[in-house]
Amino acid sequence: MEKGKILEKKQEFALLSLEGQRCVFFGNDSFSVPFLEVLCDLGCEVLVVTNAWKARGRGLRLLPTPVEEFARSRGLPVLYGLRLRAPEFLGCLAGWGADWGLVVAYRILPLEVLRLFGRGLVNVHPSLLPAYRGAAPLHHMVLNDECVGGVSLIQITAEVDAGPVLAQRAFAIGRGATLEEVRRQAIAVGCQLLREVLPLWVSGRVRGVVQCGVVIGAPRLGSADRVVSWRMRAREFVARVRALSPRPGARLQWRPDLWIKVLDARVVVDDVPDQWVVPGTPVLDSRGRLLLRVRDGWVELRQVVPPGKRPMDGGVWLRGCQPHQRRELLNPLP
Repeated sequence: MEKGKILEKKQEFALLSLEGQRCVFFGNDSFSVPFLEVLCDLGCEVLVVTNAWKARGRGLRLLPTPVEEFARSRGLPVLYGLRLRAPEFLGCLAGWGADWGLVVAYRILPLEVLRLFGRGLVNVHPSLLPAYRGAAPLHHMVLNDECVGGVSLIQITAEVDAGPVLAQRAFAIGRGATLEEVRRQAIAVGCQLLREVLPLWVSGRVRGVVQCGVVIGAPRLGSADRVVSWRMRAREFVARVRALSPRPGARLQWRPDLWIKVLDARVVVDDVPDQWVVPGTPVLDSRGRLLLRVRDGWVELRQVVPPGKRPMDGGVWLRGCQPHQRRELLNPLP
């Protein structure tokens, strides 16, 4: 290779380095952590902004967010529990002297914060925008039985999830994939995309383009969205279970006084009981499967979580019930 080309390659590599660049990272949950790690790997000097400590777990102990735990392990400075419009918070951000920042699974930032960053703020959004704008894009992708997902890097503007797109990358969603599986795919694809694009954006070699296409909303799921029922169609029932697995888990009302979580379910089309069975009737078949007659067919409840118990096979749970309870449970559901 000619000497000039070697020098050109070295200069190009230098442009891709973020060594010593000051930035601010906004994030909270475990989804955000790998992207913070990317900033560390790129050599950035990162100030981390995250939520206040919350009571978590069975003991309801006050614990930091996963982002704060990771930041402390790397010796990064952390701001937590401050109001985003508070003068002391804005003063800390301004004092850090960062020209840009990264936002991953955080919350809506006020204009007072956006104005502090001359170059701007980049958001990692796990969908191919403008599809699935909102707080729960992955949930809605699984709910809608999508076969293609993706990750977008956008520049944040006052309108939520509507900023210019810096880069996008799609990935295939496997048939029957759960929320957790799609989440892992989005993290892997998103981190690689961030490694490739962020240094180019910081150096001014990548510019955003206006979003185009049909806008699809993806609002946060409410408590009613976490319930499955025999009144649903089989594919809808299973899609909702997948979209909520493993956390928080789809809730099924077995009796008026008993709710169980369903972590795994599938549509059953072979070896099913008589189709004339009344919808809402659960059946323990000859293969030990717990089947539930729903509106247009059968679903197998493969993994359930009874109150106060660990996840277990649906058939094993039903066989373990007391005889009088089993007779009661085998009545049509309410």
